[in-house]
Amino acid sequence: MDLHLLVTEDNIHIFDGFDFQRVSGNKYLGDRIKSSFFNELNWENRGLIYCKAFPEQYKVVILYPTTASLVCDKALIWDWKEDAWHKRDFANYGY
Repeated sequence: MDLHLLVTEDNIHIFDGFDFQRVSGNKYLGDRIKSSFFNELNWENRGLIYCKAFPEQYKVVILYPTTASLVCDKALIWDWKEDAWHKRDFANYGY
């Protein structure tokens, strides 16, 4: 399945090459994921957001700075095979 995950100024999109898809098949979960992400995001340091795909694990990781953090300290992980989202603390400042 060829999909692209895009983080924009006001949304997280999944794009299949033709149309934008929901972040999750479950609308409530997708809205909750996006709301949580943007509520935690340190807007002034949004340029630090980093996305990395791990195709062999069916995952995309979004690293981002929260609240007053000057580095990426949270990871939002999308498992596209299971259509599942996970959030983790990210303490590796050497990425």
